[in-house]
Amino acid sequence: MKDFQDLLAVALIGTSRSAPPTHAGTPLSASLNAMKGDPEGVLLSRAALAGLVQFAGRPTVPLRHDLPTPAPADTLPEAPERVARHLPTVVNTPGVNEWLQLCAQAGWRVPTSALPGLLDLARFDTSLREKLRPVLGERGLWLAQLNPDWRFNATVYSEETWLTATEAQKEGLFRNLRQNHPGAARDLLTGQFKTEKAGVRKRLLSVLQETWRTDDATLEPLLEDALTDRSSDVQEQARTILQLLPGSAYNGRMAARAAAMLQQQNVGLLGKLTGKPKFTLHAPETLDANATRDGLTPLDTQKKNAPLDHFRELILHTHPQALADALKLTPERLSDLVRELNAADQLRRATLLTRHVPTAQALQTSFSDDLPLMQLSAPQNLARRIDTHLQGQPDASHLSTLLNALPTPWPAALSEQVLNAIHAHVLQASRHRNDYRWESLMQDTAYSAHPHAKPPPGLPPLEDSDYYTHHLWRKYAEMLVMLEQRHHMHMDFQEARK
Repeated sequence: MKDFQDLLAVALIGTSRSAPPTHAGTPLSASLNAMKGDPEGVLLSRAALAGLVQFAGRPTVPLRHDLPTPAPADTLPEAPERVARHLPTVVNTPGVNEWLQLCAQAGWRVPTSALPGLLDLARFDTSLREKLRPVLGERGLWLAQLNPDWRFNATVYSEETWLTATEAQKEGLFRNLRQNHPGAARDLLTGQFKTEKAGVRKRLLSVLQETWRTDDATLEPLLEDALTDRSSDVQEQARTILQLLPGSAYNGRMAARAAAMLQQQNVGLLGKLTGKPKFTLHAPETLDANATRDGLTPLDTQKKNAPLDHFRELILHTHPQALADALKLTPERLSDLVRELNAADQLRRATLLTRHVPTAQALQTSFSDDLPLMQLSAPQNLARRIDTHLQGQPDASHLSTLLNALPTPWPAALSEQVLNAIHAHVLQASRHRNDYRWESLMQDTAYSAHPHAKPPPGLPPLEDSDYYTHHLWRKYAEMLVMLEQRHHMHMDFQEARK
């Protein structure tokens, strides 16, 4: 102990101010004093020996908890080295999502050595969790249970695990059950929903909304019952999910209320010939018995715009198909009607929520520049619009907005056009002021362009120029490097799957 303390005292002062001590009167004195060399090396060598002796022979500290059950055997094969070597390159970039998606498509699991780092990364990146779950393997799921910060990946459902799970763990269990056993997930929701706390009920309905499918219509009684839940948040979630089901009783009530507000005007022969009758709005004198549980705002008959406000609320919270059926209108005529009655924006929002393509296509005449509607109704039109924009003098900000509405990766031909536009801008960098929007576009392109898009020719040697030009050229080179890495990554996945 004395030897170690003497060495520690010298280490705190520094070997430049104090030489290593001369040891005496201890069993190690002769061995320690025999170590010669430069002061730093002597100090470290002596500390290594003294420290080893100091801790040797100490009894082990008894375990506070039982050892965990050994990890089960993995059923998925580990990703081959040929593709695993790309993971360290992309792990802290948006490219990690692409790697995980390719790994899942191949039916592999992530390398064991990468599990702690990826689980830790997913603590702060919730979007990464969905990509990570399918490729964790049994060992990864087992490992996640040993660290409270990683338990969002709890996926193996049993009655015992459900009873002891936290709110976040129950969300993970239900999400996995939805993915692998949707029927069992519906049974779990039906049996457990009412007994759970409000926080859990909200989480379960959020997962249900995200993963909604047509055969979930059997859950309509549970959702109808949730319209009077103790939590107002749960009530609102239940209404939103019921709106996703065109034939639900909720949509039927809302559509019937909207239809009852419309009163057809006498437009004469022209209206009959064109098939476009005119309507006026009339608010009901009182709301019906189910209005409150359906979330409708109380009527203020004294308000000048009360009929329009009430009609807009109904349009916003009704499935467009249910509206069209109740009014006996095509999506095109429904779009015309709500535009005439100043409720087109509410129909647009309902259309985007329910992902109803026919109404999205019909609304394009009213919202020709609406990118979300274009993305839903006709992605090919969006690609053509980007192509047209690239023919002129493209604006980086507008181009980024258009490209962000496209699914990734972008089409190969379009990706090459974007790369050529960036290349042309960089060549003229000295004529531009510092424009961060082009840097942002390059970063998006590096991870969103098609991995097999042919890059433009390289840049010529850069002569003396300003700081911004050098900076922009460096960013351009980094984009090309990432595109090349993604290309090789995709090629390796293709070869490894053969």
